[in-house]
This record gives sequence, structure tokens and C-alpha cells, in this order.
Amino acid sequence: MPTLVKKSLAHQCRVTVRMAGYDRQGGKNNRRQQLKRAASVCDWVQRNCQVHHLGQLGGRHIVQFWKAHANLADSTKYSYWLALRQLWRCAGKAGDPPRPVILTVLPVPANPGPALLQPREPA
Repeated sequence: MPTLVKKSLAHQCRVTVRMAGYDRQGGKNNRRQQLKRAASVCDWVQRNCQVHHLGQLGGRHIVQFWKAHANLADSTKYSYWLALRQLWRCAGKAGDPPRPVILTVLPVPANPGPALLQPREPA
């Protein structure tokens, strides 16, 4: 009797995204990067959260991923989140995955000037 081979969560991730046709849209390098990022998140979740099927992947697992990878640059976190969002949509999950905590704070101008301090009058 043949044995059943369990496919990894990363493999399920790649198949889901490819079947949705996403890997045929946009720039080639971006598609490859997003597939790799989504697959690496799935690998991490499978190793650390005992998730073995894409349907079991939830927001709590993504939050754990963000906590474990808090040292990533903000731009890298955003790129991972975009890949996860695409995976989320291809998997048919509602809403968006949890966003990472972005530490970059936009600078406040030192001298904002009078136009920013006073409200505009209606015309």
C-alpha cells in the first residue's frame, strides 16, 4: 500500500497562490520574491506553531511570526505583509492578515509655517 506523503505548509502556500493565477501577474522578480516570502512564513509557522494545513493558519500565528521577527527592517516587514496579504486572499480568508508593528515615525517639521497652523477658510 503506498504511503501518503504530507505536503509541507509552504508547498500548500505555493500551490494556492499559483492556482489563483497570482504568479502570472505583475513583474517576474516581484512575484518570485512574494512567493518566497509567503513560503518562508509558512515554513516558520509550521515549525514553530504546529500548523500543518493552510486552513489552520490564522491571525494568531502571524502575530507570533511578527513578534519573532521584530528585528526586520520596516520595509522588509511591509514586503512580508504584502506577500501574506496575497496568500490570505488566495486562500479565501476574510479581511487582511495582522499588520506588523512599524517603528518608523514620520518626522514633524520643526517650523510648520502659518499655512499648516491655521485652518483654511471656505471659499
